[in-house]
Order: sequence, then structure tokens, then C-alpha cells
Amino acid sequence: MYNTEFIVKYYDIEQELLLKKDRDDKDKDRDDKDKDRDDKDKDRDDKDKDRDDETPYEYQKQDILDICDKLYKDELCSVFHAENIFDEKIDEGIHSIITNICVNAGIKSIIDEMSELYYQGCNNNNDLIEGEGEGEGEGEGEGESEREGKGKGESEREEILKYNCKHIINITLFSQPVFHITHKCICQQLCLGSIDNDLLLELRHSIFYCMTFNS
Repeated sequence: MYNTEFIVKYYDIEQELLLKKDRDDKDKDRDDKDKDRDDKDKDRDDKDKDRDDETPYEYQKQDILDICDKLYKDELCSVFHAENIFDEKIDEGIHSIITNICVNAGIKSIIDEMSELYYQGCNNNNDLIEGEGEGEGEGEGEGESEREGKGKGESEREEILKYNCKHIINITLFSQPVFHITHKCICQQLCLGSIDNDLLLELRHSIFYCMTFNS
């Protein structure tokens, strides 16, 4: 059972902390420039020293990313009532929830579209068939049954690749960059029976960005 009452916060927390980090870094750079310019002014130097002693933000950007990644994993476990990230409840829950939300035509369309794009990317990178194009004149002298068997094998490998591409997109829905949107979609579908079109558009863009960034 998926916990629709759970509020996923990791993404909002991460964005807020990164924004604060960026502001603090800019403030520090500005203060350093002021200090260099007015280093003969004792009062100004003392004031700058007091600011430095306050250390308004001590975390680095990577610290924030690491903390929020841990929070994401904890929250993923929470919605599936799992003990840890390796709990089989997560894999089983993902399979079950994908089946449930795909009754929504918008979600199904996004998954199918992204799966096809991912498949085309694999195909264009010659990942479809191992050893494709090897051997000059390969296939010469083959009988009809051999050619049919080879064609069947290629077709089976193609179907396996398409299945794997769809599986990757399903998993991407629950990845760290996308899960905060997926959770909202799941909650709307399970609780309201529909998903807001703007949210579906945001989900599509997030999956596409994730695919592009990791390609």
C-alpha cells in the first residue's frame, strides 16, 4: 500500500538550502571585497571581523546534496513502508503502483514516449544487436531457415531492449531528480482519480532532463 498521506520534502529542502548557500557565498564575496577596499578603516575591519566570526553557513554544496540524498532515500522508504532502500517492498511497490497509475492516459503516454526515446537512443548507439555489421559479406550462403532464425533472434533482442528501456523509465520515475513530482502524481491519481495537466507536463520535462543529463 502506497502512503499517499506522506509529504515528500527532500527536494524543497535541498533547493532552499542551495539557495541559502548561494546567497551566503555572494554575501561573503561582497564582504571580502569591501574589506580589501577599506582595510585601512579600523571600524570597518572590526565590523567585517565580527561578520566572519558569525560563520552564517558552514556547509558546503556537496554536504547539502549528500544530506538531501539521504533524506530522499528515507522518504522513498517511507511511502512504501520499507525498512531500508534495499527492502523488496520498494521493488514490489514500484511495480504495483506503476500498474495502478497507468490507468491514467497522461501518465501512460509519458512513459511510452520516454521509453521510445530511450530505445531510439540505444538503437542509434548500436546497442540493439551485439556484433552488428561484423564480418564482410556475413550471411552469404545462409539457407532460408538460417536467415529466418537470425531474424527471429534479432526481433527477440529488440523486444528485450524495448522492455528494458520501459523498465528504466519506470525506475526513473522514482529516482532522486524525479520522485518529488512522481509522488504528487501518484497521490492525485489514487486520491482524486486524475492528475493535473501542469503536473504531468512538469513530470515529462523532469524525466526528459534526467535522460538527457545522464546520456
